[in-house]
Amino acid sequence: MFSIQDSSEHESFVAMWEAARAHLRRCFESVGPTGSGDAPRQGSSSFRWIRQRCEGPYRDHHSFFLHDVPHFVALQDADRPEARLIQPEATAVIARAWNGHACVLPMHLDGDRWTPLAGGTGLRKLARQADGRVDDAAFDRGDHGPEHDPNVFRADADVLVTDEELHDFAIQIVDGEVVRSGGGSIRSQNDPKVLPSISWIDADGAPQWAIVQAVRFGEPEPGMPIRWPEFKVAIDDALQSNSGLRAVVGVASARDASEQLRRGAGMHVRWHGFERS
Repeated sequence: MFSIQDSSEHESFVAMWEAARAHLRRCFESVGPTGSGDAPRQGSSSFRWIRQRCEGPYRDHHSFFLHDVPHFVALQDADRPEARLIQPEATAVIARAWNGHACVLPMHLDGDRWTPLAGGTGLRKLARQADGRVDDAAFDRGDHGPEHDPNVFRADADVLVTDEELHDFAIQIVDGEVVRSGGGSIRSQNDPKVLPSISWIDADGAPQWAIVQAVRFGEPEPGMPIRWPEFKVAIDDALQSNSGLRAVVGVASARDASEQLRRGAGMHVRWHGFERS
């Protein structure tokens, strides 16, 4: 995971992040269900975002589905590639956990305007060592693989939803409820091994946070994390709160509850609200 602390660096990064998002939207948001040559009907685009906000900690800076295939993007300042904005191996790890693809988008600052360094999608494959691991040294030199074009990938028929993908879906459900209840300053992260899953300021101005746990139909409810009391005290201290909520989100196939969850298919959700842990 990676966070950016310095305020001036953060302002520049946000500008880069927003420019990269606009570029990716132009490249892919109008792609229809069968390919880039389509003129998709409203609501029929094959593109949808995974990461919605510019907030750390980061395993990816931008992520999205295209043709039901997830892509995870690490940003890089092409003029200062050694000044890391992310750990590239973290981007590779989340891509593997989602059965997706990791790539890098080098960005160049031209005056006060961030633009992709390369033409086309601007995306490049991460350079790899012989054993398949990310080549950190090549990344820090700005040496990357060939162009990564998400348009060429298609999901296998009936691809199954991975555990990390399901966890992210559960966080989205909780995030939506926080917004509807008047919460703001929402921060969330979708690494199941990192706590809390989501934090926010509630409608009364009090800081709140929660762990989110996803459970598939027919599976037992998950237990609390190991050493939970210690974690709760540490998180309360860090966020200056007295919170520690828990959201257990049950998910089942909309067609048949006993079926495995498949990417792109309908899902039923059961969540009865936060529990005080």
